[in-house]
Formats: sequence, structure tokens, C-alpha cells
Amino acid sequence: MYHFGVVGGGPCGTAAVGALADNPEVSKIVWLDADNFCAGRMGMHYNDLPANTQNANLVDLAFGVCDAFNFLKTQAARDSAGGDSERPSSGRVGLSRFPRDICVDLAYLSDAVRDAAAELQRNCKVDAVCGVVESVVYVRDGEQGDKYRLHYSRSNAGAAQTEAVWLDGVILATGARPSVPPCFAEEFRFRENSGELPGYPQAR
Repeated sequence: MYHFGVVGGGPCGTAAVGALADNPEVSKIVWLDADNFCAGRMGMHYNDLPANTQNANLVDLAFGVCDAFNFLKTQAARDSAGGDSERPSSGRVGLSRFPRDICVDLAYLSDAVRDAAAELQRNCKVDAVCGVVESVVYVRDGEQGDKYRLHYSRSNAGAAQTEAVWLDGVILATGARPSVPPCFAEEFRFRENSGELPGYPQAR
């Protein structure tokens, strides 16, 4: 039995799990991501773009307010030579090394999200599962009261096998397929089909 389930390993999903892990009234969280907690679409496709938020807000508000992220520890490990042996290193320094009034590239933000996700996966409240959600059903007045029934399949399972958990609440932090203005739609489709742009999986 879990208090909450969070679907999605991007920035929003990571922030949600961090907030729940910090909450003393939440005892157990199941966290699902299909892409092995790699900072979501941002971490896979948009590292070369600049952030639209000043570094001070990222350091103080996005990461610094969550105890479960162990932000100062992960920043120190990233800034030291070789980084943390238990954490995949990109060779980049941490956010705290940059001036507070600039906007860094998203690559550095992606690193911080991955570091936070790694800390959360070590948290005793969090069960992190690399998997795909098959369905979420709200069960009203069931034997256990009003609950959500979440079915998922593990991404690393050899044979397709669906598992299910009961939850008090569910947070779907899965984002959406990026939208394209109509005037650029035809060019986008051409470039995507020709392999010039990364493809995006359709929602299941």
C-alpha cells in the first residue's frame, strides 16, 4: 500500500517526489518512469538550450528547498574531481558554480535533476520503478475506501508482466507531445521524418 504514486521522471515528477518525501505524513511513494529517470524530455533532447530562469531561482527555490534532494552534497560531489562514483558524471560542474543572475544551459539543470532523482531512489520512502503505466482507475467506496488502482509494466522485464498497486493519490507528471505552430507544422513533420529532429512517442 502506498500513499502516493508519481508517474514521470522529469523535472516536475522529481519535484513532486521530493516534496512528498519531505512530508512527514507521507510514508511510502511509488515512482514510475519509462526512461530510467534521465530528467525527462528535457534531459534527452534539450540540453543545448538556455534555461529561462535565473540560476538563483534554480538553486534557492527549485532545488535548495527540498531536503530529500541533498542538493549541497550532490553539488559538492559534482564539483569535485571525478564526481561521485555512485552517480553518473557528465563532467560538468554544478549549478552553484555559476553566477546567480545568469541563465545556464539546460544541460546543467538536467544534471541537477538527475542528481536529485538518484538521491530520491536511495530514500527509504521511495520505491522507484522503471516502467510504463498501463491504466489508472479510481475505485470509489472499495474495501479500502476511495483509492486509485494503478497498473504498470516494468521496462526491464524480460516478459510482459503487469503489476498493480493501490494508492491514496496519483500525480501524473508526464508532460505532452510538444506543440508546433501551424505555420511550421509541415516543416517540422518533414524534418522529424527525415531524422533531423528527435521523435516523440505517442501517448499510450
